[in-house]
Amino acid sequence: MKLTKENITFIDNYLKNSGVSYSDVRYEMTDHVATTLEEKEGDFLENFMVYMARNKKYIMQSNRQFAKAARKRALWLLLQNMIKPHSLVFMVALFLVLYMAVTTFGVNTVKDVLGIIYSLLLVCLLLFYKFSIGYHKSKFSVLDKLISTLLIITYVVFVFLRPNKLIDNPMLITIYYAAFTSFITINVYTFYVLSKKYKLQYNYE
Repeated sequence: MKLTKENITFIDNYLKNSGVSYSDVRYEMTDHVATTLEEKEGDFLENFMVYMARNKKYIMQSNRQFAKAARKRALWLLLQNMIKPHSLVFMVALFLVLYMAVTTFGVNTVKDVLGIIYSLLLVCLLLFYKFSIGYHKSKFSVLDKLISTLLIITYVVFVFLRPNKLIDNPMLITIYYAAFTSFITINVYTFYVLSKKYKLQYNYE
C-alpha cells in the first residue's frame, strides 16, 4: 500500500499530538511507521490504528531515548569542532590578543568587555534560533540540547564559579578567557552549521 502525502501528514500530526515535540525525532519516527504500513494491504487508517495500539508504548520510549541521546550528540559535535585546525589557530590567536589586553588594560576591564560580548553572542543565538529556525513552529533535538547546554555552562562558569576571582596569574587568566571565549564562539558556529543542515534536510524555509 503506497501512502499519500496526506497519510504522512496524518502520522506526523498524530505523533506530535502524542508528545513527540522534536521535529527531527518525529521525522524519523514517521518514516519508520510509514515504511511499516506500506508493507501492509487494506485501509490506511485501520492499519495505522492497529499498528499504534501495538507499538505506541515502544515508540514513546524511543522518543525519550532519542531526547536523552541528543545532548550527547550535541557535545560530541562541539568537541569535534573545537579540535579542528582552524579552531585551534583561532584559540591561539585569541590568547595572544587577550594576553596583550590583560597586561595593558587589566583583568577587570577585559572581564567587563567579555561579559558584554558573551551576552551579545547568546542573545544573537537565541534570536537566530527563534526567527530563522522557527522555534515557535518546530524544535530540533540536537539544536535544543546544544543551546541549553551552552546556556547552562556559561552561567555556571562565568557567573557562578567565576574563575577570574580565583586566578591571579595573567598567563593563566588569559588561558581561561581564551578557552572560554573559543568555547562560546565555536558553539555559535556549530549551532549555525547544524541549523542550515536541518533547514535543508527537513525542508524548513
